[in-house]
Amino acid sequence: MRPPIEMPEPERSENGAGPIRRRGLIFDERDFELVSLVNEFRQSGRQQNPHRVRSLFNPNLHPRGIKELSASPARRIAYAMIRLLDSLDSGDARDRLISLRALHDELFFGARGWLPLNTARVLLSILKDLVREQGNMRRQLELAHDFFTATSARPRFIRRMLRRYFLAEMPEDWSQVAFDHHVHDANTKGRKAPTHLIMDAWIKGIRELTVVYYNFFTIEALEELIEAADIMGIRVRPTVEFAACFRGKYVQFLWSPEGLRTVRDYAAFLQEKPVAEFFQRGREVSRYQQRYVLDLLACVNKKQLPLLNQRFGLDLPPLTEKDFLEFVGVGQPSVTHLADFLHHRIMERARELLPELRRRHQTASGDERRAIELIVRKLDDLGSEDLVDMCLRHELHPELPDPKLPRDDSAAPELLRLAPGELLERLHSLRAGSRVTLNLSNLLPADVLEILYLARGAVTHLELFNLKDYRLKKNPHLREVDRIRTVLNQRSPILLKHLIRDTLEQLSRSELPDREERAVVLRRALTEVADFANLYARSPLESLIGSDSIGRAHPLFGMGLAVEDTLPIRARREFHRHRGTREALPLRMDTVALSRWERRESPMRSLNAVFSALRWIPGLHRLGYVRRDSVEIRPDSVRLSSPGNVITLGGIEERPSNHLRLEPQSPHTSRSTLRLLRAGPRILAKVMIGFVPAFLTFFLTQDWWLLAWLGAPIWFGITGLRNVLQAVVGGGGLRRSKLIGWRELVSWERVADSLLFTGFSVPLLDWLMKGQILDGALGVNTASAPLLMYTVMALTNGVYLYTHNTLRGLPRAAAVANLFRSVFAIPLAFGLNLGLHWLLVAAGMPHAEADLWLQKWAAVIVKASSDLVAGFIEGTADRNLNVRTRLRDYRAKLDQLIDGHGRLEALYPDQDVLALLDHPKTFIQTVGREAGDLAKNQVIHLLDLMYFWMLQPRARPVLARMLSEMSPEERRIVLHSQRLLERRRAVSEMILSDLVGKNFAAPLAFYLDRNESYLRDMRRLARRLGDPLPERSGRTAI
Repeated sequence: MRPPIEMPEPERSENGAGPIRRRGLIFDERDFELVSLVNEFRQSGRQQNPHRVRSLFNPNLHPRGIKELSASPARRIAYAMIRLLDSLDSGDARDRLISLRALHDELFFGARGWLPLNTARVLLSILKDLVREQGNMRRQLELAHDFFTATSARPRFIRRMLRRYFLAEMPEDWSQVAFDHHVHDANTKGRKAPTHLIMDAWIKGIRELTVVYYNFFTIEALEELIEAADIMGIRVRPTVEFAACFRGKYVQFLWSPEGLRTVRDYAAFLQEKPVAEFFQRGREVSRYQQRYVLDLLACVNKKQLPLLNQRFGLDLPPLTEKDFLEFVGVGQPSVTHLADFLHHRIMERARELLPELRRRHQTASGDERRAIELIVRKLDDLGSEDLVDMCLRHELHPELPDPKLPRDDSAAPELLRLAPGELLERLHSLRAGSRVTLNLSNLLPADVLEILYLARGAVTHLELFNLKDYRLKKNPHLREVDRIRTVLNQRSPILLKHLIRDTLEQLSRSELPDREERAVVLRRALTEVADFANLYARSPLESLIGSDSIGRAHPLFGMGLAVEDTLPIRARREFHRHRGTREALPLRMDTVALSRWERRESPMRSLNAVFSALRWIPGLHRLGYVRRDSVEIRPDSVRLSSPGNVITLGGIEERPSNHLRLEPQSPHTSRSTLRLLRAGPRILAKVMIGFVPAFLTFFLTQDWWLLAWLGAPIWFGITGLRNVLQAVVGGGGLRRSKLIGWRELVSWERVADSLLFTGFSVPLLDWLMKGQILDGALGVNTASAPLLMYTVMALTNGVYLYTHNTLRGLPRAAAVANLFRSVFAIPLAFGLNLGLHWLLVAAGMPHAEADLWLQKWAAVIVKASSDLVAGFIEGTADRNLNVRTRLRDYRAKLDQLIDGHGRLEALYPDQDVLALLDHPKTFIQTVGREAGDLAKNQVIHLLDLMYFWMLQPRARPVLARMLSEMSPEERRIVLHSQRLLERRRAVSEMILSDLVGKNFAAPLAFYLDRNESYLRDMRRLARRLGDPLPERSGRTAI
């Protein structure tokens, strides 16, 4: 059964290029459907969301369960991504979280292939582009085609997409050391809502993230951040940045309260009276800083806007505070926001004027044409950071107070007038033992040493490397600061004394106006050098590294850093091949390679018994274990070193552009048409490309008409049949559900790839190896040395398989397995040769003629033997993959069912809910009236279990195995809960009331048609497990 497909109207390409043919050779129907879906959703607006899939985001519905009948996985994934991106401006955090969870479940439960996690990263990246490319139909269709191609999870294509989206390949066990300890979201000056930030961090491969807020926390921001991080499995640390007055400037401290993990922990912390009062003062600081930005906006309107209009040939009206604050949204207004807002308005007006400029350019004289070209080029190159330099620098507005310098007047908030020691004391009073990080931006080594002395150990970390400051050259004294950290961690009064004396000597030679005051403090530190050296005796002064990313990469690196040693070898090679846009930082983190041996487990019980026996046999015991390699970072090993092993995950755009052109962009791109072929023509092309060399080899080299004309079809028939049979057997074989057609189990792309490459093996094996080398040059044939001939041919086939598997990007383990399958094919080929020789001789053929006949068929025999072995090995692998997938599906769903039952037991302490399940009518009437949502959720779980049983490969033996391994109590819960499905009227009404979406026809028909047979299967299964279900009293009509 398949979900209904709504066929959209033909789409037109942009720029009036006419309709793109739906029945041509390029782009599949599903490409058009996905693009139409995306555009329909975005054009309808959030208030008119198509409701037909909204309820499908219910987290109780399994992605591979009954909702597959309401909407295809691609449709559900697309809706979730659209809702996530479109909710960025709405402030609807709950909607974003629901969408993110839906995306996570769809991608993780549907993951397959050799690179499932990297495939999920690619799919998310493609969908983001697809949603944002509205208006460019051709580009959207290309992206939709890439999306569906990526779902096939072919390694070579996935790696190509990783390169396109500038993503480093990550290990599939997700063991990389990838982090960023300083980023911003939309609640400060970042572009991305917390949910969007977390999603992008996961796409980049980041596992640890520190999100920095200014002056205070809000529970709304923390709730979204923490829940999104939990969904994606990222360790997140919310942090607040405070400023303190020091030596005529501000220094920044990043404060992160320890011991808080959940949203509930943070909510309770924020409700504490001292914390609430302190953060209220933090809000005063933010309002004070906002006032400066608004005053700067007024100055820009008065002085800079006329100059900008003149420079770029625009007529921008004055910018209003109301529009600016709406543009900022939930964030804290900053100069960065103001630059973005100004850039946004300039680009809006420039795009409005572009058609007129194009018209004038076509008719203008030489000088005027050059002037227009210059203006458009300037506008195209214009970035937000350029506007900061042009009109937002403080030097251009001397009438405003400098926001970087402390003020002593009463207008400044009290929290902004605190010295470092006072601020740290207040933070300590809020929560002892918290992490306090000193930001080194614009600090001298003498500043750092003095602050650490005055802080008396309250500073726990130094932000040793801030990527933004590094690019802007705001911390040129990193090595001196690293020396300070190293000396303090060595706890040596002698070394610390030398360090302080060196700093005093540097101060004496400096031209700082307050050098004498600084010297007094450092001389006092000399008298207390022993105590100073022991400040970090218990826990060392650690280092942090962050990008300070706000979601706008140019001209800075984007979010994310990684330790190169923990990435796959392909990712490291890729990094060194394209060093122009990524950078290795002068930082080193020492790594330790670890190996651990875990018990080798298989979904097949017979294999588990073999592995268990092997673990007791000396010399073979390691075959019963699997080796897991990992890399860990040595504690406190961060140091400045060149060359380093810390690399950026984000990159720099080589030439950023606002996409303003005098020549209209072509609706078509330079993408190869071959890559965009529809599935049918593409599969046919692959088969024909492989068939041609195979046919020509047999036709031109064989003198027997049967092999000359039918050799290639026989060869392709062996390969095709093997692929089909192994897929069917892997999906359950003859014991599979009757509802699962054999065609649904076969990947025709996989069959086509196999036929493509097997075609080129014919000239290699039959003409070159058998005819020219073995028989022609060495005289080795079936008559003289059959075992040697089959050995050489089988090994040659193995090398060929290994080569093309490597070129296709398959993991080395798979390529090596295909190499060794040829070793197992040798005795099989030799045995087939002996058997056929005996049959031919027994039929009356002379020995010499039989040898000649077998010589003609030698390559086919090798091929058949190799494919028989491959069918067994790969069929077993497909079976195990299906079993592992079903185990994962069932574990998730059965845990939900049992957890729901536990909640019902807690809700009805005086009733035996398990006994009540044997009376489903009473159960639904009782529970449905008082706990309707819980009852609905239980029915959802049961419908998903029914869908698994009926339509998912290998579901039946997996469920039987899991139930047999459960405790008797849990098994009774699962089996007796099935009786709720007897209530056809009640369940049908739930389905009709949007339980699984508005497209309820297919799920309802499936339930009504298959309910009886499913319950019969459950009763048989229960009897087999020794826990029979009571027979139903009679059929309940609808």
